[in-house]
Amino acid sequence: MKKRTKFVFLYILLISIFSAVLGWIIVTASLIESGVYEYKPGCLYNFLLLKNTSFWLLIFLIVICVGITAYFLLNRLERGVSSITGRTIFLFVLMQCLVSTVLGWWLAISTFLNCNEIEITYPSFQKFSTLIYKNIWLLIVLLFFSVGIISFIIIRQLNPSENKKPRGFGLVEVMIAISMMLAIIAASFTMLQISVVGTIKAREQSNASRLIDMIFSKLRNIDFFFLFCCDSSKPYFDLYPEYPYMGVLNVIKNAVEDSGFSKFTIEITFMRRDTSDADGDGLTSDLIPFTDVNGDLIDDYDPEIKYYDHNNDGDYYDTYVENGRKIAEQPDTHLKEVTVTLYKREMVVAQSARLISLEEFSGIESPASGATLSLFVRQPANATYVYNLDTTERENAFNLVIDKSYPEAVVAYRADFNYPLRLWGETDPQATVHFFVNDTISELDSVQADINGNFDFQSYSVTSELVEGRNTIWAKATKEGNVSPYSPREVILDLNPPQISDTQPTGTVNDRTPQVSAIVSDSGISTDTVSGVCAEVITMKVNGETVEHEYNDETGEVIWIDTVTMSYPVLDVGTYTVVLQAGDNAYYKVSATWDFTVSISDPDNSPPSISQKT
Repeated sequence: MKKRTKFVFLYILLISIFSAVLGWIIVTASLIESGVYEYKPGCLYNFLLLKNTSFWLLIFLIVICVGITAYFLLNRLERGVSSITGRTIFLFVLMQCLVSTVLGWWLAISTFLNCNEIEITYPSFQKFSTLIYKNIWLLIVLLFFSVGIISFIIIRQLNPSENKKPRGFGLVEVMIAISMMLAIIAASFTMLQISVVGTIKAREQSNASRLIDMIFSKLRNIDFFFLFCCDSSKPYFDLYPEYPYMGVLNVIKNAVEDSGFSKFTIEITFMRRDTSDADGDGLTSDLIPFTDVNGDLIDDYDPEIKYYDHNNDGDYYDTYVENGRKIAEQPDTHLKEVTVTLYKREMVVAQSARLISLEEFSGIESPASGATLSLFVRQPANATYVYNLDTTERENAFNLVIDKSYPEAVVAYRADFNYPLRLWGETDPQATVHFFVNDTISELDSVQADINGNFDFQSYSVTSELVEGRNTIWAKATKEGNVSPYSPREVILDLNPPQISDTQPTGTVNDRTPQVSAIVSDSGISTDTVSGVCAEVITMKVNGETVEHEYNDETGEVIWIDTVTMSYPVLDVGTYTVVLQAGDNAYYKVSATWDFTVSISDPDNSPPSISQKT
């Protein structure tokens, strides 16, 4: 009995250790290949030198489990079961091997978790799961093959008589038990995966949140004018060797790497308070970013905000003093949106953006960052139209009465010699507002606001400088050395009323469904930039009654249609008078009238007659 006990124990111990090592190898290979952990020699070194306490705990648990399995097998013999079936031994050994495999998985994960050089990343854990699912089938095949061999050896020793009829579990019961165990293992692995995913994500986000708070606390102690974009993976953080705060960035880099992240980047967006409603959205309290669509390094809304290489050294890292004020070569907005991003192997793990302003430290407000000196030009509004009534033709087109009114969204202002363009808005009390047209170099006019900050006047100089087509009116307020941001207003000056042409049909037509249409167009005198036809004011009348029409904004064609058939209406014989009214967005109107007659010869419906009978 003792010999048999030792024999069973050793063989089960052998297959159990093999199963644990196999599980450890598969999980370790999957971890390294997927990138969940970055392979470092120190991790494997710790395992090989048995510095990991998990190894000793694994050996202890395997020995305990092997002893329990051997006990059950031998106890079965002691109870009078002289012969143990191969299926019974196979089932017991398989259970033991599966337990050992799971312990091997646990050893692999705990070995790397206890290694300080690891780098965990959640996205690559999904790849790890895929690899495990692929490798687990190889594991099952190897286990079944190995367990079968060991079970065969054990049964040959325990059942020397091959003539005895085996007793024990039947084949069906064994297969059901194996299927249930596989289902339990798959469910356990899925639960383990979900648990590990949640743990990794929670740890990453916790570390990232702590790091980002630390990074921003460091950045707020850097001189505002030296707060630049940087990348910790590049030499000198993609700055320059003499950067005065290189030590601060190195401290941040070390903290980031010690927490298991690969690198960090800092992105800067230059912001300013839109106190002059430069973007024309009607708000003066919102923030707008530095905008440079055409790539000329000058802000599209305020030309005073720009990149300017003052010392001609080929970069924009320096500052200079002008009129007693410190100015940055980068856009001098005094307000920066700083975005910190943490990476693991070029994958974004966490990102946060916060505003940092010069005023946090100096208490000195700057016009570029939204100083108390504000300016809001209410008229003209942005993206509107201007008309000129200096000629009789334009005056008549403007005064023409049509049936429909313009929608509220269409806004146009008068600007001519008899009635110059009206400019009004608000700024600081008694501040001076300066006006420019199409550039910010030559000042054309100025006005001082009243004690309430309101200004309202008509400017001949601004009016005379407007050209047909697109114009930008720039306004800037000044007071006691303070300067507001520019307030640009874009307007289109239209000098040509719309036209109606190609009216049809005319004269007499021999068709009861003729196409009744005309072309409405709006073209400029010296430019193609015009206000355009306003489709909402087009009206078509036939014999004094308003009829439905269809307008094609690409061709300008207006067609009389039947709303029921969505085609040309069927007309009776007779004369028709058509009146077409239209207008453009600059309030110029046009009207055209034409006649046509529908004439269809009546057929001869009288019976035939016979004459000259003989």
